Amino acid sequence: MRQPFTTHWWRILLFWCLSIGAIAQNTTTSQEANLGGYFLKKVVSNSTTPTGVGFTYTIFYTIPAGSPATTITDVVPSPLVVDNVIATAVCGTPSVSQTTVVGGTQVSYQIPATASTCSGSFQINVKFPAGTTCNGETARNRACLRTSTGADLCTGYVSTTAQATDPWKVYKVPSGLAYTGGTCQWATLSDTVEYIVSVYKNTGLYGFLNLENASIVDRMPAGAVFISGAPIAPATGTITASGTNITWTGLGTLDATQNYFQRQAKIKIYYPGFAVSTSRTNKAVLTGDLGKPTSPNCGKHADSLQICVTKSAPVTSGQISKYSYVSGNAIGCAGYYNIVVCNNGTSPLTSFNVYDNIPTGITVTSIQVTGTAANPVTVNVNSANVLVNATSTQTYTATLGTNPAIYFQNNGTLAVGACVSYRINFTINSLASNNILNCASLRYPMPNPTTVRTSCNTIAIYPPTTNVCAFKEICNKQTTYNQGQVLRYRLRVQNIGTAVLSGTYINDLLNANLQYVGNETYYTSSNYSPVCTAGSGIPVGTTAWTGVSTAHAGNNLRWNIPTIGTSCANVYYPNCGQYGTAGVPFYFIEFDVKVLNNAAVGVIPNFFRVHSNLSAVLATSNTEYLTTNAVFGFTLDKKVSKDNGATFATSAVTNPNTNVIYRLGLTKTGAALKNLLFFDMLPRDNVTTDYLMLNRAVSRGSQFDVLHQNFVGATPLSASSTYANSVNICLPDLSYSPGGCNTTTWTAAALSARNVKANFGSSFMPTATQQYDFRALVSATAQNTQKACNTFAATAAALMYINNANTDVNLTPSESNLACVSIDAAAVNCCEKTQIVQTDKLCCSKLKVACPVKQIKVTLTNGTFTNLAWACNPAPTSYVGTSTYTFTPTGTCDSTTVDACFKATSSGNVVVTYNITFANGTTCTKTESKKCCCTPAITVPKTACLGLPVTLRLVTSDCPVQNVLWNFGDGFTSTALNPSHAYANPGTYTVTLTYDNGCGKQTLTYQIVVAKCVCTVTPCISYAATGLQVLFNSTGSASTYPISAYHWDFGDGNWSNSATFSHTYLSAGTYNVCLTVYADNGNGPCECVAKACRTITVTPGMGTAGNCAQMLPANLLSDPSNAAAREAAVEVTPALEEEKELEPSLLKVMPNPFENVMKVKLDNLLKSRSLTDKSQLELHTIQGKLVKTVTLNGNANEVEVSTQELPAGTYILSYKRNGKVESSVKVVKE
Repeated sequence: MRQPFTTHWWRILLFWCLSIGAIAQNTTTSQEANLGGYFLKKVVSNSTTPTGVGFTYTIFYTIPAGSPATTITDVVPSPLVVDNVIATAVCGTPSVSQTTVVGGTQVSYQIPATASTCSGSFQINVKFPAGTTCNGETARNRACLRTSTGADLCTGYVSTTAQATDPWKVYKVPSGLAYTGGTCQWATLSDTVEYIVSVYKNTGLYGFLNLENASIVDRMPAGAVFISGAPIAPATGTITASGTNITWTGLGTLDATQNYFQRQAKIKIYYPGFAVSTSRTNKAVLTGDLGKPTSPNCGKHADSLQICVTKSAPVTSGQISKYSYVSGNAIGCAGYYNIVVCNNGTSPLTSFNVYDNIPTGITVTSIQVTGTAANPVTVNVNSANVLVNATSTQTYTATLGTNPAIYFQNNGTLAVGACVSYRINFTINSLASNNILNCASLRYPMPNPTTVRTSCNTIAIYPPTTNVCAFKEICNKQTTYNQGQVLRYRLRVQNIGTAVLSGTYINDLLNANLQYVGNETYYTSSNYSPVCTAGSGIPVGTTAWTGVSTAHAGNNLRWNIPTIGTSCANVYYPNCGQYGTAGVPFYFIEFDVKVLNNAAVGVIPNFFRVHSNLSAVLATSNTEYLTTNAVFGFTLDKKVSKDNGATFATSAVTNPNTNVIYRLGLTKTGAALKNLLFFDMLPRDNVTTDYLMLNRAVSRGSQFDVLHQNFVGATPLSASSTYANSVNICLPDLSYSPGGCNTTTWTAAALSARNVKANFGSSFMPTATQQYDFRALVSATAQNTQKACNTFAATAAALMYINNANTDVNLTPSESNLACVSIDAAAVNCCEKTQIVQTDKLCCSKLKVACPVKQIKVTLTNGTFTNLAWACNPAPTSYVGTSTYTFTPTGTCDSTTVDACFKATSSGNVVVTYNITFANGTTCTKTESKKCCCTPAITVPKTACLGLPVTLRLVTSDCPVQNVLWNFGDGFTSTALNPSHAYANPGTYTVTLTYDNGCGKQTLTYQIVVAKCVCTVTPCISYAATGLQVLFNSTGSASTYPISAYHWDFGDGNWSNSATFSHTYLSAGTYNVCLTVYADNGNGPCECVAKACRTITVTPGMGTAGNCAQMLPANLLSDPSNAAAREAAVEVTPALEEEKELEPSLLKVMPNPFENVMKVKLDNLLKSRSLTDKSQLELHTIQGKLVKTVTLNGNANEVEVSTQELPAGTYILSYKRNGKVESSVKVVKE
């Protein structure tokens, strides 16, 4: 009987893994496996990594449809530490736990039961503990899951090797002695020397080993005597002596995880018989165990340093001694000379002077003496007294020039055994080079000295050397960072050398997974780590660093920095790293960067360099690491359409030899994906070879072939499509090639191919969903009730940072749901015959069902129901206010109709979706989009002409309305959409419009000012005659409002409504030509009209021309037929007196505008009409084309004119009696 899958199983597996780890280590970064539709893949970000630096395990998985809850387990082996587990809902909400087991930490990731196949991932962030992990130590593990059949699926092993080095050093320096350089670096006047012994580590945060059981042994020369020793807090331990060895033990754990670590102790040693000009050498030796305090540890440590001290000449009676101290042996450093004169004789020393000529390279800043009443001291500089008879400690402060001569005049008595000292403070100036030799002389007795004694001192000057400390850090650093997150870098530099930094620049080439944001801040401080800023201002206690300029180019960042001088610190070895060198100014640059939205997942390194003006690298900072997080996943969806892409579903019912369209869809459920790859194996009429794509043990059971035809539509990414015609094909691109699969060649030929491969290239998905549609042909031999089902498989790549490089890593492949095509002629006819029919009800929809049904589900998008009706199954009133309702009759219901009325919940259309399940089990979907709750376009003029119709417009082409009512404000109303109305009295009227737009009754009000229209029209007749042919032109006509129409009467019974017209007279003669011009003031059909007449004479063979301004003889026109000349010509015959009509036309038309029929009132024309007159109405287009004639009989004063055969537009209606037009009016047909 199989045992349950428990932690005990994992303990056995882990023990086996660890036991063989040293025998067969696998350094691959990726391992995967598959079984029965399950896929599992494990990827590690780094093959090697410094201790203390995080790295990532990413576990990709595919869980097939219908799987119960699945647990993926990964035992993270000791000594790795789990920082965190990044898991989000990509295949349902996972459950994550961590459990301590033998050999490590078990991470369990449980995925809930899945209805459809799902591909996802999660991330485990780990690290080797810094300090305790040995160099070369390897972590090797794998991920496992148990399938629904109880089989175990495990990946191969991935491994990562730790990198760690020994950082520990010993240092020893005598306290308070003069540094002389050379092979024996220190000088003392005493037989007893106090030393400071230190243990410290190389700077850095990562990749170092702790030092355990550490001890320092100071090996004294023979004869030396240990006096005392004690640790300097916070150091601990005990210092003891045995023979010539002084041993410091009990230092505790020396912690390598601190960037800067130092422990110190004081040791005092007496050297008996320490003769002048002899030296004493001793050696400090540091030992200990690396990494761990007990075996097996990471090896032994040993380091040593030898120190030499020279005894200077002792002071005897009448003797002088001189020594120096400097804060640093470099230009700019401060120091002092100390001159001591002692009387070790048997009688007082009187009348003595000390002379000191200061050498080049030294700038004296002050002189200090300590006189007494018995021995007052006078100080003379360059033959001038600056201090006189000082009887106490006094200081003369002044910056002296080059090579000053100083002497100290002692005006009293120096008792036996007494000493007097003189101190000269100075700085090393720019003239210093190599070693500076300075001698002081003692002369006595004065004024005629018989004894002169000299003491000399040498200061070693180090040549200017460049030494820059560069350090990079992340402000307020987190364990991990998400894609799209902004973080802040801080760069820090120090000049810890003896050369001035000038013309220097900083270069930071950001990793390609980061984006420079800016928000920079520059400052300097004496503190190695002031609080970071947020980009505004500088930290408290710091000073702005001015003079910094930038020359950035994308992620290539460059800062040109101002000159940084040298600093002298009271130490003899410079520190770098996190704490830097104390006493030397720190310079900081802060700026923001963003982790790209599609950044690689892994451990991202970054550092910067400091360059000289010649681009030489002066310093490279530490590498600062950040770990990026992301979870990847996707789901697949396959659908099919039988209506040429109008609707898609997971199944379709159709007829043989018809086309269907398959839609392949991938939706990402996590971070950005790239390298999308789709495979579709179309159905085959072969039960033994028509398998699922990623589980060849399961048949899809297709009963007929479906053949590929062509790609359809456009995709967000350009897919490169290839095709293959084979069964049971191998899919190496999906890492799936089961035994017995067929290797196939993919080509561009698509016709009849049954397998489709779509490669979307290396770009990231621009949107969350990627689709691919193609058309396929159902086999002509398919039989009724047969079915063909198939899936498609896909994979995509995640961008990961593996071994310091962006790397595309494929997710585990996934297979979609089945999409099935069935043959059922009756069902096809049912769906095709079921239609949405038109209804005149606002915000309502009507479905007419053609076949018996089991169920109809009505769903609204952007709306809620106000009414639902179905004869088979009345809906309860609870549907009101909801957006979905399902009609389910008892049994089935014969063909019927569904009426649904609704209201919109927001602006935009309401979409009505009917999902119908027919009695035969097939389904059908119908959709309609209705515009409801909209605002139609409404036009109401602000003014109107008294007595003339004004048109109000309600445009409903894009917004249907009902129950329209116009109230004109003068007692009249209309229910027309676009009514015309004439006001009988002047005044201001309030027009009210009410209508229903699907959201209830709407009421709007407008103001119309009615007044008598006034306008001015000035017709202008220009012409040019060539013989009997005359070109008439109205171009010079003017009006205060736009001209809307023209009417010419040529005086011979002919006329035209064109602005320009060429007319040929039948005979020579003089004719009275009249032009009527119509204008519209733009506020409705308020017209004004004016008419002008003039006589012209036409003669065969002669040319004349004229306009409305001047007259000239025709013979002055060089070419009367030239159009340009005619337009510029003036008339040759005087014009008759112009007649102007400012009153409205005698024709009255109601309504105007009209739809199909207009009523014409002739009252004003009957007064001058006789029974014998021949009169008619003529309707012309605005271009002058005659389109209708109505003959008038009798004295009828009103005529109805039907224009149903004419299109909508603007026309000229004219009244013509006995061949002459007496009145015209513009009319508009809607």
